[in-house]
Amino acid sequence: MTDVENCTIEQLAEMCGGDDETLYLPATTQLRKLLSIEESPPIQEVVESHVLPHLVRFMGMEDKPTLVYEAAWAVTNVASGNARQSQAVIDAGAVQVFIHLIDSTNYELCEQAVWGLGNIAGTNSTMRDYIIKMDAIPPIVRLLAKYNTIPMSTLTNTIWTFSNLCRHKPPPNPQFLIPALPTLLPLFSHQFNDVLTDTTWTVCYMSDNSPEMVQALVDSKICEALVGVLDRSDSVPIRNTALHALGNVASGNDAQTQAVINAGIFPVMHKILKVPQLKKSSCWLLSNISGGTKDQTISLYNSGLLKPLLKCLKDDDPNVKKEACWALTNSINCGSQTVAEHLISLNFVSALYDPVFFRDEKLMEQLIPAIDFSMQVGATTVAQQMRENKWVQRLTKLSVHPNSQIREAAGSILGRLGVHQPPAGASLGPHEGDEGEYDEDEEDEDEEDEEDEGDYEDEGDVRFTVLTKQVVRCEYSSAGVGQFVDSATFAFVNRNLATPRFEVTWLGTVLQIETDDVIVVYNSQFAGIFTDDNLQIVVKKMGVTWRPSLPPSGNLLGTIRTLDTVDGATELYCPNMDTAKLSDSHCTLGVISRDGWVLINDTSSPQFDSHSWPWFTSPPINEQTCALPDSTKVDCNPNSIGGQAQCESMGCCFAPGNPGIPECFYPIDQSVFHQDWYFFGHGHEYVQALKDFTLLSAPHPLLPRYTYGPQYSRWYAYNEEDERLLIEQGFVEHEIPLDVLVLDMDWHTSWNHMTTNCLPYFDSWTGFTWNTNLFPDPSRFISWLHKRGVRVTLNNHPNSGVQCIEATYPEMARYWGIDPASRVTVPYVLANKNWSTGFFDIVMDPIQGNGVDYWWVDYQQGERMLAPNVNPTWWVNYVFTTNPSWWSGEERPMLMARWGGLGNHRLGQIGFSGDTQTSWASLAFQPYFTATASNVGGFLWSHDTGGFEGQPDAELFTRWIQWSAFSPTLRVHCNGKDGFNRDIWLYPYDSFKTMREAFQLRASLVPYISSAAYDELSGIGLLRPMYYTHPDNDEAYLVTNQYWFGPSMFVSPIVAKSDENGLAIQKIWVPPGNWVEWYSGKMFTGPKMITRQFSIQEIPIYVSAGTVIPRLDMTKSALLGSAQDVPESLELLVFPGSVGKAVTSYYYDDDGLTTRYVLGEWAKTSVIVKADANILILRVNPYEGKGFPSMPEARTYRLKFRGVWPPAAVRLDNKFVQFDDGGKQKEFLNTWEYDGSTLSVIVNIRTPIPTKTTTEVAMTFAESLQNSLLFTDYTRQLGALQSCKAMFDTLWPQYFPDDYPSLLVAGQLGLNMTVSTTFNDLAGFGALYSQAVTEVSLLPLTDQKTRCLALLAMQ
Repeated sequence: MTDVENCTIEQLAEMCGGDDETLYLPATTQLRKLLSIEESPPIQEVVESHVLPHLVRFMGMEDKPTLVYEAAWAVTNVASGNARQSQAVIDAGAVQVFIHLIDSTNYELCEQAVWGLGNIAGTNSTMRDYIIKMDAIPPIVRLLAKYNTIPMSTLTNTIWTFSNLCRHKPPPNPQFLIPALPTLLPLFSHQFNDVLTDTTWTVCYMSDNSPEMVQALVDSKICEALVGVLDRSDSVPIRNTALHALGNVASGNDAQTQAVINAGIFPVMHKILKVPQLKKSSCWLLSNISGGTKDQTISLYNSGLLKPLLKCLKDDDPNVKKEACWALTNSINCGSQTVAEHLISLNFVSALYDPVFFRDEKLMEQLIPAIDFSMQVGATTVAQQMRENKWVQRLTKLSVHPNSQIREAAGSILGRLGVHQPPAGASLGPHEGDEGEYDEDEEDEDEEDEEDEGDYEDEGDVRFTVLTKQVVRCEYSSAGVGQFVDSATFAFVNRNLATPRFEVTWLGTVLQIETDDVIVVYNSQFAGIFTDDNLQIVVKKMGVTWRPSLPPSGNLLGTIRTLDTVDGATELYCPNMDTAKLSDSHCTLGVISRDGWVLINDTSSPQFDSHSWPWFTSPPINEQTCALPDSTKVDCNPNSIGGQAQCESMGCCFAPGNPGIPECFYPIDQSVFHQDWYFFGHGHEYVQALKDFTLLSAPHPLLPRYTYGPQYSRWYAYNEEDERLLIEQGFVEHEIPLDVLVLDMDWHTSWNHMTTNCLPYFDSWTGFTWNTNLFPDPSRFISWLHKRGVRVTLNNHPNSGVQCIEATYPEMARYWGIDPASRVTVPYVLANKNWSTGFFDIVMDPIQGNGVDYWWVDYQQGERMLAPNVNPTWWVNYVFTTNPSWWSGEERPMLMARWGGLGNHRLGQIGFSGDTQTSWASLAFQPYFTATASNVGGFLWSHDTGGFEGQPDAELFTRWIQWSAFSPTLRVHCNGKDGFNRDIWLYPYDSFKTMREAFQLRASLVPYISSAAYDELSGIGLLRPMYYTHPDNDEAYLVTNQYWFGPSMFVSPIVAKSDENGLAIQKIWVPPGNWVEWYSGKMFTGPKMITRQFSIQEIPIYVSAGTVIPRLDMTKSALLGSAQDVPESLELLVFPGSVGKAVTSYYYDDDGLTTRYVLGEWAKTSVIVKADANILILRVNPYEGKGFPSMPEARTYRLKFRGVWPPAAVRLDNKFVQFDDGGKQKEFLNTWEYDGSTLSVIVNIRTPIPTKTTTEVAMTFAESLQNSLLFTDYTRQLGALQSCKAMFDTLWPQYFPDDYPSLLVAGQLGLNMTVSTTFNDLAGFGALYSQAVTEVSLLPLTDQKTRCLALLAMQ
């Protein structure tokens, strides 16, 4: 057979035109594959090969359905090209064949046919009209009429095609479209957005047609259907399109406007106007209604919508403001005194004073007459409102406007106000004595210049920059204008943001800058540094006024450098720390506060230069900058290598002095005093504050996906053989997943108990040479790990420099001007760019070249500043994650290290929390510490699970692992030198099994975790304090160890020892909504506080009802290295529990290693779950985004629906799915099964589903999904019964199984449950459980009985 994959397009065309019919199908299929390439398919080449007529001929060979399908698909792809290519399809006669295929009984052919026609019709109006002329609409309408029976993909493509037949200008003849309206009407009730989207677009196009077409829409009750869509749909795009359609109808004649009102538009608009993305279209629609008759405007007034419209008049979006202005001024100009009086009472005239309106002449033609009429109705009130603004100045200018309508109305108003008007043609320049007054008109004229300057206002020695509507930068410089900081700093790198709206006013010596959310008040009478006398800022939403002296007492805190040696809680409120502790801890307060404001003092933050590898800057050396007291000198050249010449070449001051005082030190400019403050006035809008901070400081980059999987670490002198056995006999043999192996410092030579003769001293903690006694061939070992999917990181303490025993010492010494024979250590000068470049090229690159994936920089050798205000931790993290010889921009920078301070979050880092103590107190502090760090972007803390010092008992280690499974990083670690270990298989079997389950659960959740990590790009971490979403609930602040784990679940890990019966008691705050407990399946409705007891096997996890949690299908995933893989099989864990509304979840994919996600190379797949009382539907949509090379073209799925009945029927894309009765013949089929222990339906989709298509699973149930039997403690009670049996089994012959028969029967109820017995089994379970409790209570007293009764009584 011919190898078609290697054939050219011309050769394939020859095969299609040849006599060998056996080549038709393979050649056509290959052409279809070539045309299906996403990037630059060879459409023009196919057209030029003249193969299209042959493909169209194949489309007519109905006895060869596969050939027909492939040919139709290929032609459809050609039609997706440009207009000439679509014309080639028409010229080949494809349209008539496509139309014929629409009536095929093979829906796959129908779908291709309508798709092809849709591509052609979407090109332009000429091709659209040609298809209509060929009589395509009747068969399309017939197909739409089968909406209840045809596959969903066929329906979505058909309605999309029909929408294309309605679009383009000039519009099509209505006579072809009107007969379709009855068929369209029921589609407005369809439950899937794709159908609803294109149905709504169809009528939107129709509404922009002729008056005849619009009237047909009215007569067909389409307006009522559109209002229903607005009321029911959660989709912003769908509702936006519906608003456009209704607005088009309302812009017709008075009867058509009334039809929109009669359809019930007003009640729905109260809800719609609250959605920011819908405000513009809503206001436009209402403006068309208010432009109708006087009675129609009065009905708008009676609906109560004028007040919400007035709010829109003050919106951030100028387009919303304009449409609201049209709606309200139309309402005034209708001539109703009642409407005018109402708007006057709402201070309508003041809200109309807005430069956005003044620049729109058409709008001013409407606005000024509206004010004139308002003056006639309420002259005194309106005059007062106008004088409170600047209307008189504005009207004076408008009274000489070239537009006569505006000019005359403005003059009329001025006359009513008793204001003298300038003569016609007069110039309105500045009036004498007005020079000191800020003129808002001048602001209008200079608006673009102001944007270029950063939206700031200069006043001598101060500068205010409005960065967002809630963030204002306040600067003072004793040197005045020109001495402010414009370069990037460690904390803030981007101030070039979109310009928010603000107004500037001078009242004597007082400057007032007002945005929508804050008011800055500066009194220049008290010029100088910022104090309470000259500066205050009002947070408008909270009504609070900030002054510089106010303490940040309500701050929600941030994080610190490390938890080294900490046993329990430690101080996070920076003002409570002394200067030394503050400097050492790099304590960082949060960017959010219950006070409603946060002030970030960036005054001392180092600045970056503008080089390709940015470096911190220092002032030039001169007599002034070098005249420093000894106490402020920071060593620039440790060990004074190279003397004065080397020192000054490094840009530093040289002044030999007293011993112990640096003779080479950094210059400091002490001649200028400045302040650089960032005021965050977000009130309790915490998420917005974090987003604004991210805009200014840059986002937290995505880390390699493998970092989210389990990690193993231990400080111990392992050799290669040990590590291999650890992997094979530890993790693999015990079925424990692992993604990262951490090698602590023993990988490098230490030279303990050996003489080195290094000068001036030797430090065994620092090393850069492999210990080949332990690892004879490092590349071989790391390659062995990589082949198994395991990544590797090395620990490093670099502070002591490159010492004489290092393999790379001679070359590095010569590079830094040291004679290698001297054995003098090359000092650690990471603050110097030349030194750093040589260090990475000479010392680090050879080690990195062995295959090291990333480094653990365990810098703990003092926080002595490397340069003025340059702390070593921040700078180490920066240099290791930005070094251009390692990171080209394609790779994701990666490092594990301690926290360095504000701005550290953007450096591609896992935070290492240091050597924590092994205790319950340490564990108890970690969840709060970790979630709180998110308040400054410190999202990814990694703790020593189990603690560094000490051996945790089984319960403590189990609870620590369970917490770590729901922390940013699960990494076990300890001091193995003292005999401690973290090998979970060395613990008692029951404990080991529970810990392994936590490892496996963590590994399975990587798709959910990596999807949640995508939110880090907008400033929201994986772990999120509860108050982020519920800032006005006090309980959200009280549950300090409870946190959001991604967007869909919250966790309250057990961090305290259990009671004498092995049960932990936990108080949990349930936020508003319905929440399903992970292990029990019980549903809770909040807001409320609950108290629950948990066994050692349980973690308090709660999932939002209706949510889908994407997980790895661990039955098909590798045990080692699964986190990095882009899964070809996913488990979707569904927690229905939410009846009557559609809930959308999503999962995110990218290649997991590169930064190409910033170029759009990612895939985001939405999953919609909708449940009614007896129907449950799950739909996986085609992914959004460009995709990426390793994105699977198709996936298999394991769908697990928790808390549901066995279904009466299961359909996959409208095809019945068989029940899995265990037969081998079904192991390759799509099947469903039922797990009675968790009340779960499991649908096994073994046929790969293309990731660019929609797939749908629909289940129907005989019993209601709202039945309370589904949401009890049933699942955990089964576990309690089995635990009791296990305890009693050890007490034979004191207890016999015959003593507790109900316990045995009830404990196996889930296993023995069948599809037909489920309802009765659950209905009778309560009584059976009570009988089991009674039986246990009658047993002789033992510790096991006591524990069992406690388990059975768990609350």
